[in-house]
Amino acid sequence: MTLSDVAKVLRVETATLSSLAVRLERDGLLVREPSPKDKRAMLLHLTPRARELGQQAEQITQARHNKVAKAINYMFEKHGRWQAFTAFLDDGRICLTNNAAERALRGVALGRRVAALCRLRARR
Repeated sequence: MTLSDVAKVLRVETATLSSLAVRLERDGLLVREPSPKDKRAMLLHLTPRARELGQQAEQITQARHNKVAKAINYMFEKHGRWQAFTAFLDDGRICLTNNAAERALRGVALGRRVAALCRLRARR
């Protein structure tokens, strides 16, 4: 299977997978070899180590009471959750954390706390 074939199956851009393929190859999970049909294309093959990790992941997801399995299954229960979760791969402006939102709301929380303390002191 070529990189563009994998991208079509996963519904992501080829450029997104390119850097991932380099990292997988570096970690010994993927092997690239030239395609006999098209000299420009590279065929991707999983190593035995990658297949073993895939089997372990499949076993985890099939376990009913495993917390990781519950989280993974939650991602696929409702249409659109996985696409929303992986949107950061296509758009580099999306942050994986909610730190910016929490910082924006910190003032509201502190304002409420100060107001509550002022009311308590005013009652005394």
